[in-house]
Order: sequence, then structure tokens, then C-alpha cells
Amino acid sequence: AVKRLNSRHIAQIVAINKSFEISQWHEEACLDAMKAGYVFCGIEQRKQLIGFIVYHRLIDVCQMMMVAVDSSQQRRGYDTMLLNNCILFAQRNHCKRIECEVRSENDQALSFYNSHGFLCVGSRKGYYLTKKGRVDASLMSLNIKSL
Repeated sequence: AVKRLNSRHIAQIVAINKSFEISQWHEEACLDAMKAGYVFCGIEQRKQLIGFIVYHRLIDVCQMMMVAVDSSQQRRGYDTMLLNNCILFAQRNHCKRIECEVRSENDQALSFYNSHGFLCVGSRKGYYLTKKGRVDASLMSLNIKSL
């Protein structure tokens, strides 16, 4: 089951996050986001965090900041469970849509979001800095009213 995370989960969040090339979510950033009211939810197995999602409400939009599942636990539906948690939050908080940004070269993530009804509504040129240089971000949006 997906549950709300708190500051005692930060070390595990950062550990999962380190496996992703471009993410900037270090301990201080996580703590600051929690203090600012960002929602951190996750899935645990035997008290070990295996995946998490970070989102927040901005007026009538739910902005999804990060979804990550430990590489050893991927392709088991945990990402969908986390996304469904965000969708439920957006519905309960009367958001019109959920928005997120995805590396334009991340075909697996783009396919995941497309399969859940997200549409690409734009891009940000050179948004992400990677070891290979700058890459674009695809702006993805899910209309909550259509669900």
C-alpha cells in the first residue's frame, strides 16, 4: 500500500534517487520540500522503501515532481500504484490536471505516462543537464476531468 512519508524516510528516498542520472533530490532538498508542504508518498517492503512519489498542489494543478522505483523492483506495477495515489490526491483537491516533466529521451517514462492518459503538451529545450550534455524535457499533462 502507498503511505505518506516523512523526514525519517529521507535517507532511503535519496538512496533510490541516486540511481537516476539527472535528479537533484538530495537530503536538504527533500527536507525543504516537506517543510514547504510537498506530499511525499511511498511503498515499503519489510520496512525498506522501494518507491516514492513527490507532488504538490499549485492552485488548481497538481505538479508531480518525482516518481522513482528502485531498479530491482521495477516493472511490478509500483509506479502505477504511486501515480494512482497522485491522481486520487488531485481529484480530492479539485485539481484540473496533473503536470510533470520527463526527459525527452526517456522512452520508458514517456510510454508509461502515455499509457495512463498523459499527453505531451510542450517541451523545454536543454532543460536537463546530463553527463552527455543538455537534453530537452517533455511537458506531460493529464486532464483530471476526463477520468
